[in-house]
Amino acid sequence: MYLKAEHVSKSYHGRKLYDDLSFSMSDGDRLLITGASGTGKTTLVRLILGLEKPDSGSILTDCRRNRRGILRAGCVFQEDRLAGDFSPVENILYADGYSHEDTGKVRKLLLKLLPEKSLNQRTAELSGGMKRRVSIARALLLRSDVLIFDEPFSGLDQENREKCLRLMLQEQGRRMLILTAHDHSGEFPDFTEIRCR
Repeated sequence: MYLKAEHVSKSYHGRKLYDDLSFSMSDGDRLLITGASGTGKTTLVRLILGLEKPDSGSILTDCRRNRRGILRAGCVFQEDRLAGDFSPVENILYADGYSHEDTGKVRKLLLKLLPEKSLNQRTAELSGGMKRRVSIARALLLRSDVLIFDEPFSGLDQENREKCLRLMLQEQGRRMLILTAHDHSGEFPDFTEIRCR
């Protein structure tokens, strides 16, 4: 599998976010997109997914897309996008058409991030940090060629942040992994970095 940006440019309201940006990724690669708020990290994620088009240049991939041309990726957005009336287990089972036979697999991964008693609670009753961890687990369990995490650690303390990052790296497999962060203080040593300014 591959994903590459070729001479991508994108502007918003007259402000150029990217000018002639190029990069390439293949199986197992990791890309870190850093920068302050408003510098275009989420826009680049949206371009990669196919939710927006560049002003010029192109993003090419042989990864699977849905009928609307959107990249099939395990994603965590800045909002959790969970069904509040469903439990964490149900949020994952229904997200990718898993059957109840997959419940054990889903619970096993969730238990690496959440206390057991929370797995059957309504997600609306969970804390913000717990919802974030459900979103991360759901992205990891989606059948995809790419994992995309847009500021996935917001609302998490240092312990849970480290736990989630370890699990992401363990579960990545051959998938490409793209992560955005304000800064990184050296905690992502095996990532290629793109700095948004």
